[in-house]
Amino acid sequence: MEVALRAMNLLGVFTICVHAESFTPQHLSRWLQSFEQHVAYIKHNLEFSYLGTTNHYLTDVVGLLWLGLTLPELVLATTWREWAAKELFNARGGDLVWSACDCNQHWRIKRHADVRVWR
Repeated sequence: MEVALRAMNLLGVFTICVHAESFTPQHLSRWLQSFEQHVAYIKHNLEFSYLGTTNHYLTDVVGLLWLGLTLPELVLATTWREWAAKELFNARGGDLVWSACDCNQHWRIKRHADVRVWR
């Protein structure tokens, strides 16, 4: 969970730093390598439990989804995004519907005919 949260926070910092005049291709390479390392760590240390879905596991999954959505240029981003979207849907027993809000890859969750997101 902590690594996923750190990766999502680093994405915020990255979006600020990438526009700096002093940002070089070497900086970009190091940032992207760091994101790939975060993803590898998260995927190899998923906090899954057969006893129930925890906030730790959901944070891991959301972190992978967010990294996949915001870094589509990375080779495995599609894999992370698709796996995480399926897993997030399955983690709640299949009661969520995913739909695109707009063409900018933003997602929203809506309950079939209810204003509540979770049961």
